[in-house]
Amino acid sequence: MNLLRLLKKSFSYFCPITLSKHSSAVSGTLELTFRNGQLVLDTQNTNYSYGTVGYLLYYGLKQVGIGNIRAMQHILVLGVAGGSVLKTLVNRIGYCGKLTGVEIDPHIVQIAKQYFQIDHLPNLQLVIADAQQFVQNTTERYDLIIVDIFQDNQMPDFLFTDTFVAHLMQLLRPQGTVLMNTLCLTDHDARRNRTFATRLEQHYSLKTFPKVEETNELFIIRPAQ
Repeated sequence: MNLLRLLKKSFSYFCPITLSKHSSAVSGTLELTFRNGQLVLDTQNTNYSYGTVGYLLYYGLKQVGIGNIRAMQHILVLGVAGGSVLKTLVNRIGYCGKLTGVEIDPHIVQIAKQYFQIDHLPNLQLVIADAQQFVQNTTERYDLIIVDIFQDNQMPDFLFTDTFVAHLMQLLRPQGTVLMNTLCLTDHDARRNRTFATRLEQHYSLKTFPKVEETNELFIIRPAQ
C-alpha cells in the first residue's frame, strides 16, 4: 500500500475518505471509500460491498448456520459487487467448497479484482451474466443460493416474482437454502415485502429477519417440509 493510500486509510477513522470514483453504464457512479479503516464500495445512494452490507449478510449466514455452510459443496452468489460475501464465506466462515459468483456489471467485476482481489479466492468461478437468465440456463445444483441484487438503492422487480423464486428452488440440492437480501426503505418496499412473504409462505418454508442494519430485511427460503 502506497503512502498516500495509507494516510487516507488512517484519516478515515475520523471521516470517510474517497479513494476513487468510477462511472459504470450499468451501475452508475461507483465510489471506493475508506471508512473506519476499511475500503468499501458504494453507489450514489447506498453501500454495495463491505461496510453495512458485509455485516448484514454475515448475520444472515449465521442464521443459515456456520457449521451447515462449512459442510456445503457448492454455493451460488447472485450479485457479486465488490465480493464482500464471497470473502466472508472463505475468510471468516472457513468455507472450502466451490463458489460461483454471478454479476451483470463487468466494470464492477474489474473493481472487485483490482481493489479487493476476489479473483485470488480459491474455487471461485466468476460469471458476467444477468442473474435472471443465469438461473434459467444453469444445470448446476447448489446447497446455498445468496441473492444480493440491487441497482443503486432499487431492486429489480423480477426478484419478487413467483417464476424467479421457482427457478431458484429448482436449483437447490436436497436441504438447500436461499438467502435473499432486500432493501426496505419506504412504505412501498414494506408492502412489497409483506406481499412477497405471504406468497412464499404458501409454497415454501420461510423465515424473515426485518430491520437488519435498520434498512434491510433478510429472507431465508427453504423447500416446504
